[in-house]
This record gives sequence, C-alpha cells and structure tokens, in this order.
Amino acid sequence: MTGKTTPSQIPAELHAEFEAQTHALLRSRFLWFAGILTGLGAVMLIVGLIAQFAGASLLWLIADIKPDDAAERKWLPIIIANIVSLLAISTYATCFFVAKTKQLPKERFLQLTYLLVVCDGLLHVGAVNIPGAGEAGFGIWGFAFTHFLACCFLPWTIRQALQPLLPVFVVWALLKLTVGEGGIGMGLFQIAWAPLLFVPAIGLVWAMHTRRAQAFERQFLYRRYRDVKRELYDARRIHEALFPQPIQTGPVRVRYRYEPMQQIGGDYFFAFQPAESGGAVSVVLLDVTGHGILAALTVNRIYGELSRIFAERPNLTPAEVLRTLNRYTHLTLAPHSVYVTAMCARVDPVHNTLLYANGGHPPSYLRRADGTVEELVATTFLLGPCPDAEYDPGCLEVQMHPGDTLIAYTDGVIEARGHSGKQWGLAGIRHAVRCAGDAGAWAESLIRQVEKHRLGPAEDDTLVVEVWRPVHAHDGENSRSGIFRATEAARRALSGTGNFAAVKG
Repeated sequence: MTGKTTPSQIPAELHAEFEAQTHALLRSRFLWFAGILTGLGAVMLIVGLIAQFAGASLLWLIADIKPDDAAERKWLPIIIANIVSLLAISTYATCFFVAKTKQLPKERFLQLTYLLVVCDGLLHVGAVNIPGAGEAGFGIWGFAFTHFLACCFLPWTIRQALQPLLPVFVVWALLKLTVGEGGIGMGLFQIAWAPLLFVPAIGLVWAMHTRRAQAFERQFLYRRYRDVKRELYDARRIHEALFPQPIQTGPVRVRYRYEPMQQIGGDYFFAFQPAESGGAVSVVLLDVTGHGILAALTVNRIYGELSRIFAERPNLTPAEVLRTLNRYTHLTLAPHSVYVTAMCARVDPVHNTLLYANGGHPPSYLRRADGTVEELVATTFLLGPCPDAEYDPGCLEVQMHPGDTLIAYTDGVIEARGHSGKQWGLAGIRHAVRCAGDAGAWAESLIRQVEKHRLGPAEDDTLVVEVWRPVHAHDGENSRSGIFRATEAARRALSGTGNFAAVKG
C-alpha cells in the first residue's frame, strides 16, 4: 500500500479498511467532480450563447447584416456546437444523479468515473473534428484538463488513472491520422508528444495515493497498537487473577512476586489449601516455553487443568500432580512444540514434612531456621516429551519445621544479565539465599537483587515464590548465618541413600 509493501504482506484487516475508506472517499469526491464539471459546462454554454447572440446583433447593427443573410454566417455549426455542449452537460449531470441516488459497489463506481472521463474526452477530441463543432471542444488539451481535474479529486491509483486514457487517446490518434490537419507526418508528431500532457496528472495521482496510503497505515497501526495495548492490559488483569492470593495466616504461609517480561507471560504459580488438611498447602510453580500471549494462553489452559485435578483430588501428592500435568502436556501441548517445567511441593505442618517433585525446573532452596541451606534439585525432566507410561516424577520428602523457608523461582531470575553480559546464575541466587533475611520478605528481596544486577529490560518472565512456616518461639535463631549444604543430599535421596525418604509417585 505504501509502495514498499507487497499485497501479500498487507494484513487483510488493514487492506479491507483501506478499501472501505477509499470507496467512501471516491463517492463523495466524485459528486464534487461531476458537480463542478456540470457547473462549468453550464456557465460556459450560457456565456457562449450570450456572446454568440450579442456578436450577431452587433454585426446586424454595424455591418447592416440582415436576418435573411444570417445563413451566410453559418449558424448551423454553432447550433451543432451548442448541442455537443448540452450533451456533455447532460452526461455530467446524469453521472452526478446516479452517484447521488444509488449505492453502487466499488467496481461499479469506478466504472462510472471512467465513463464520465471517457465521455468527456470523446466529446472534446470528437468535437474538433466535426465540421463547425470545434467551438464545443478543446481537443486533447480539453481532455487533459478534465483528466487532471479528475486526478485532483478522485482517489485513484496509477492503474485506475491510466484506464480512461487509453480509449480516448486511441480515438484521438486515429482521428489525427485520418482527418487531422497536416497529414500523417504532423499526426505522428502530435501523437508522440501528446502523452506528455498527462504526466503531471499521473505524477499527482502517485504522490496523493502514496501519501494517503502511508497516512492511513500509520493511523491504522496506531489504532491497532492502542487497541492491543488496552486488550493486553485487560488480559493482564485476567491473567494475574489466576494467581492465588498470598496466604498470610496459618501454620504455612505463602508469598510471591511476579514480573512478566511483557504485559503477560508464561510463568505461573498455583497454591491450594484443602479445608480439612491441618493447614497443609500444595504449591505448583510453572514455566511454559515461550513468552507473551502464546505462553499466557498456555498458562490459562494449565490453570484449568490444575483447578480440575485439585478439585477432584485435594490431597494429591506432588508426584501425582506432576504425572497428571505431564500427561496433559504430552497429549495437548507437546504436538505444538510447547513444553513446561514445573516444581510441585506439599508442606504438611502436622508431620513437619515437605514433599516435592521437580520436572526440569531450576533448583529450589530450603533455608532452615538456623541459617543452613539445602538445594532441592530436579527429580525428573521437563513435562511433555515423555508419555505417561515412561514418566517417573521422582518425588522426595524432607523435613520442614517452623522457621524453615522454601524459596522457588523461574529461570528469569538466574538468566538476568549484568553489565558484563554475564547471567546472575545459580551462583548469584545461592549467594543471595546464604544472606540472612526475614521470612516473608524473600520474594521481594530476590526480585530487587535481580533488578539491581540486570542491565536493560528483562529478557524473560521473573517469578519468585516463598513458602515458610512462621516461628512463634526462638526467633533469634533465624539471624544466624549458616553454611550452604551441597546438592549431594538430594542426589543421595534420589538414589535411595542419605537422610531423605524417597516417595513413589
């Protein structure tokens, strides 16, 4: 539409709106064009008649020409010229009336514009070759003027501006070669330079169409941007409404902080607390491949699946949750190359246990009340590639007492790049978790540290989840800085050795 974009690259919606605007503009401007031609023709006819009769009367008075000698003044050609002028005015008025009273489709309207311009051109080039009717037409010059006027008014393309030229030019050329003055040589010379008369009109059409198309495209894209921005804002409100409310009371507390890379993203956190569970809380942390709207739509589908499985089986273990999500992802999302990493945990304050299963997600950290930290590594691979029969969630059980805090996150935390281009990485988050902190403030603290490290805008969605058990006594133990336990404990648990108890899914 702008001269730089091919029709196949133009969005269908933009093209349809541009065509609709062009049709409306064509109708309104054609009415002006036909009306002006009708008015000009009528004025010229009246002025011509006045001049003719005034001139004849003057000749009668001065030259003593009698009425019976009027035949010698060749009145017949003048009458023919006036008839031709009336025919032209009738054509203009008829086209104006048709355009005003009928709702013609775009193609018919274009045909009407061509008809008007062609008829006017034929009258101009034909009148000069009718004996005595030359006063009614200006030849190719008159047609060039009408065509230029049409190009000024009508929203034509170059192709549409050229179409009415061809038949008139062919007729004019034939007349020049057959009955024109000067013979064939003069006719060929005139035919050679006559196209130059229409170059300004074609150039004007190109400039006006290009400018109008570019302006419309800018306005269209601005409107679409504004609409999409408003829709994304509404979508973000709906998307974030899927996230659970923080759990601020009870033996298990939950808090999180979510910062999508775009308006909406593919990270998601789900929390569920059964009514009769003694305060136990199940949490699921997800990261869908991709970003933006596509990932958010996938999250919306997974949210529905999570709501269904927890509504039907409130006391599902993390292993069962991961297995069910893997089956759903493998059957519905993996065929579209969409996969999910997930960390699922269940904190039971009655038995002081934490069950967790990690499917390809970054490791979580369990910070004890005495300051020591344990790394909870992945127990299986990401969800989707493997069918249900071959999937082993590898659920583990560890002790989680009052004062302990579970910190989980998505890869947007460890992939934040600093000034040197280096990612924050696991080393960065391990260092942050080693530092003393207050339970209930880790989500905000980690997000602040990520933003402090990161240079420029985020390259991925960022989600930090904190699950902790409040301490009602010995609060001072939290302030002690501890050592970082290596991941060997989790690895031993997966192999059946060590102090952790493996839970079969």
